[in-house]
Amino acid sequence: MASGFLCICPVKSVELGDDGAFHKAEHTAELHAMLEFEHECVASDRYAYRPGGGVRVLNPSTSMTLGETDTCIAVFKG
Repeated sequence: MASGFLCICPVKSVELGDDGAFHKAEHTAELHAMLEFEHECVASDRYAYRPGGGVRVLNPSTSMTLGETDTCIAVFKG
């Protein structure tokens, strides 16, 4: 099976907080659930996330690298 990656970017929204002010909605739990999914076709626990989204490597090969910094995520192949 070919290797690749999945990029997930949750909906950006605001919500009314308990303090009566609007705040950026928090989607960390949903993002982790989507990236940690288990499926027979996906043989990898390699993923990274940032507040704006995340990346999961699918069926990784030795030529794939998942790189990340404090603000960026990248998947390199080759």
